[in-house]
Amino acid sequence: MTTMREGAVRWVTIVGVAIVVVGTTAAAPAGLRRIGAFRVDRVEVQGARQITAQQVLASSGITRTTSVFDDAEAWRTKLLENPVIATAAVHRRLPNTVVIRITEATAVAFARTPELRPVDARGRVLPADPTYVDLDLPIIDALARVDGSGRVLDSATIRTAAILGRLQELEPVLAPWVSHATPMRDGARLALRGPASAEVLLPFDVDARRLHELRVTLADLAAAPGTDSTTASGLDLVTRIDVRFREQVVVSLHTAGTP
Repeated sequence: MTTMREGAVRWVTIVGVAIVVVGTTAAAPAGLRRIGAFRVDRVEVQGARQITAQQVLASSGITRTTSVFDDAEAWRTKLLENPVIATAAVHRRLPNTVVIRITEATAVAFARTPELRPVDARGRVLPADPTYVDLDLPIIDALARVDGSGRVLDSATIRTAAILGRLQELEPVLAPWVSHATPMRDGARLALRGPASAEVLLPFDVDARRLHELRVTLADLAAAPGTDSTTASGLDLVTRIDVRFREQVVVSLHTAGTP
């Protein structure tokens, strides 16, 4: 690869997440930062999927005059200011390489701001590019205000996004079922894509156990036979599944004679 000292325009190398980084070093005396031989001429970016390596580099503050012995914590702090970056680690590889490893924030829903904008589980608006990420996401049915840094200010939207984030993390197979999420006083109401008109009630503090119980309940209902030719399975009879109570899941069904 052509190095920065050779005057190349492109000086960022993208490497796979699986590459193991070796040869890091501890902080060196400040005097070494002034030695030109230790200027960064190669930056490796790992984990970038929604954003480009060049965008990661720009967020870090590393430039062509940066020394590998400059403050790596300052680079990490700058990286975390980018809303797409959830975690970041920076390592040196002497004499001239810096390795940046990031994990990206994942969009969990669209917030109404009033235009639909993707947000992560922290309630931060993501500048997601549809060419990089699938934006088939549920909509949070609440008007959200956003500050200049892209942080949602309304607690109802933030807490609902957190619920959807836990659902996506702990039971990802269920996440595509949700079409809309409406904040409630004690949780969120999730409208399912199917069966028609069915909804799930989740508490704000929903945990792995209750989400597992929800998945098992949905599977049991899907396996149960319907009552007539209009219902293919027991799932078609469901109007509501309430998982807000510990140790129980309350399932409400259509009454006889109603669709």
